[in-house]
Amino acid sequence: MEKVIAALWAPSGESREAFAARLLAGLPAALAEAGASAVRLNLRDAAVEPAAALVQRWQTPQQDAVVQFWLPSANPRFRGRAEAALAAFVARHAAWLVAESEIIAALAAVMWIDAPAAPHALVILSEDFALEPLSRSAAAPNAKPALTPTPRPQSNPTRAAAKSAKRKAVAEANAKAAEIAEAAAVKRRTGKADRAESVVEPETAPTFAGRGTRPAVDRRPAKLTPKEAETFTTSDPLVGAIVEVDVRYQFHDPAEPDVRSKFRPAVIVAVSADRFLVRGLYSRPKEWTAEVTGWHKFGLNRERCNVAMVNEETTSQVINRTYGRLSDEAWNQLW
Repeated sequence: MEKVIAALWAPSGESREAFAARLLAGLPAALAEAGASAVRLNLRDAAVEPAAALVQRWQTPQQDAVVQFWLPSANPRFRGRAEAALAAFVARHAAWLVAESEIIAALAAVMWIDAPAAPHALVILSEDFALEPLSRSAAAPNAKPALTPTPRPQSNPTRAAAKSAKRKAVAEANAKAAEIAEAAAVKRRTGKADRAESVVEPETAPTFAGRGTRPAVDRRPAKLTPKEAETFTTSDPLVGAIVEVDVRYQFHDPAEPDVRSKFRPAVIVAVSADRFLVRGLYSRPKEWTAEVTGWHKFGLNRERCNVAMVNEETTSQVINRTYGRLSDEAWNQLW
């Protein structure tokens, strides 16, 4: 979430009182409809008129009001609706991106804060779970109202433990990826030997609650462009694995010129000497994604994901985490 503060100027000929009343009546709802949360208006009305002589003026004309709100992203291509909502109410506005941190809902619940979490914090958490913070009395009825301060240690054991856990997780992920690759290679070699010696019977699916068996699904080949086929191969054992890798952005963001990629879950569809070709998994729908269900069966913590319907390249072959492997039925949904 990112916070935006905007200065607002009234149309020519409209009094400050009328402008303030019009903003109060319609602007918060319009911004909320555009995806904003925690909208706050600062207006000059009759209550502060006695202090008019103390107003510091540094420009002409002086702004008539100020609004602040939170957006999921303040990048130009994502804040267009909020900009349009502001433009519909004012003659001119100027906006700033503000760096502000605020405690989120999960930490508020752990610390027994007697206040609801910020609306934008709940937006962050709403994708996977809803969390309502408990009051101090309900969460810890015997807890003292204040904690005795303890001396700060010379080192930071929490940070050291976090780094150690991350290194261990990366090592385990790489080991699991290697294990999956080796198992796939053994299975492929065994299958070739069986086909050379005898006719292999068609594979059948497991029996479910007395409903009999289902015939095996033919696994569709990965679709590569001619240029991709020159660099990538689809016969690598890692093809079909769900991993966390550094995926390049589909579109370049002018507001963040140095950010070109992000670690996210993805399905490997082809492999080259130094990188992967993947189908990325996104929590929110994009123009190039489609919703596919059943991902919890493959190690993810969600049932539904928006999977890319175009091939995406990674920046390297570094695997942060390995989740599982797609079944033939799930693989076929990608094509």
